[in-house]
Amino acid sequence: IDKDNSNRLYAGAVAGGIWLSDDRGNNWREHPQNASLECLAMSCVTQDKDGNIYFGTGEGFYFFSGEGSAGIPGEGIYKSSDNGETFELLAATRPDNPNNANDGWAAVHSLDSHPTQNIVYAGTVSGLYMTQDGGETCTKPINSSGDGYDISIGSNGVVHTIVGSRYYRSTNGIDFEDKTGNNPGDFPVVGNRKRIEVAPSNPAYVYAVAVLGSGCLNWVLQSKDGGDTWMEI
Repeated sequence: IDKDNSNRLYAGAVAGGIWLSDDRGNNWREHPQNASLECLAMSCVTQDKDGNIYFGTGEGFYFFSGEGSAGIPGEGIYKSSDNGETFELLAATRPDNPNNANDGWAAVHSLDSHPTQNIVYAGTVSGLYMTQDGGETCTKPINSSGDGYDISIGSNGVVHTIVGSRYYRSTNGIDFEDKTGNNPGDFPVVGNRKRIEVAPSNPAYVYAVAVLGSGCLNWVLQSKDGGDTWMEI
């Protein structure tokens, strides 16, 4: 949902590219650039504080996990600076070889934007990236090559992310602390796919979910103190 216009919606499909609605989803139009985009496998989307739209590409959880042969590798991140009317591929995110699962930009799992700083985060097949210049350059704030499963940012600006088997948190948007452990109340070390989300009504409440290798539910966790301690619910 566009932060400045609640009638405006942006949607991406892993087989259908970018779609737009100007009436809160009652009617949709295919983006005219879909016919010429290098990749139509849209996996995630975010809008930064200045209104720029970013779409991540690539079916990383499907194509690179070996679970299927129809998943599509990505081509990095597309950005729009004109309310979604035109998109361009960010050169800094173009993979050298999108068919190589070890290429950092072969698939983008998640995107999120800082509410007050010029920072956009991308969780990819090789970890977490961030940009402070609108996608001109990207750096890795966490020294980990595990999957950047998910990112969620509270209204207070605290960034929560899961990379590989570990949970990280940043209070200033730049420096991340590993908050994973094996003691009661710690975020557990766990493999396989995970998602995390901060409650929009209260940034102290954070939720995480993980699945087993079989695809079955592993657990749902809740934190009531902004990620310091966790309990299974």
